[in-house]
Amino acid sequence: MRPSSRRWWKGARGKGFGPKGTLTSMDQGLQVLVDELARRVDVKLKTPWEQIEAREFDRVICTLPAPVAADMTDGLLGRLLRQIPTAPVAVVPLIFDEPIDLPDAFGFLAPRGQGLRILGALYDSSIFPGRAPAGLRLVRVMVGGRRDPEALDLENGALLEAVARDLRKAWGFWKEPRVARVIRHPLGIAQYERGHGEVLARLAKATPPWLRLMGSSYGGVSINSCVKEALEISV
Repeated sequence: MRPSSRRWWKGARGKGFGPKGTLTSMDQGLQVLVDELARRVDVKLKTPWEQIEAREFDRVICTLPAPVAADMTDGLLGRLLRQIPTAPVAVVPLIFDEPIDLPDAFGFLAPRGQGLRILGALYDSSIFPGRAPAGLRLVRVMVGGRRDPEALDLENGALLEAVARDLRKAWGFWKEPRVARVIRHPLGIAQYERGHGEVLARLAKATPPWLRLMGSSYGGVSINSCVKEALEISV
């Protein structure tokens, strides 16, 4: 699938808030990538799998999170996959009416010890033009993580109250959003704990030659890392 073939990938070049490079996304969000893959290839979306077996194909590429892949395998391979934990994360998108006194910035991260429960916030409307209609501002707040998995057990109301309380502390003010949502990701982000490299080395030996394990559980959690890995594979 080559991006230059048509304009499905266009737009949403963000600002260079980091030390180098420019942030880039799809103009209608990353769901565009999944939709385009499903359009071009015979992909069955939202279809549960129970087990991975070598039948009637030459190769299987598994990009599922390690805990899910572990449930579909057995023996040493399954045990090794269960050694790669994940941290649950809740994402809370908030849409505010302008004006709102926020800097034209990427957002912020909240280190432990600062008195905030949230992990941080991204100022989507500053990063990518068009992320919210004119006159509105989109902010995404992250809650949970490895040190606070209980945050995902909160009711939506309690979670939104915690977000409002922490943003009031971080910003010095609070403005009621026009829209507020809670999106829960129980598997969240893969955690590369001490010894992760050793687990990967053992996985390489335990994985059958017809199976390739790829994705954020192994060699990099960022989208850039996953794309780089995918471009290097030969099917």
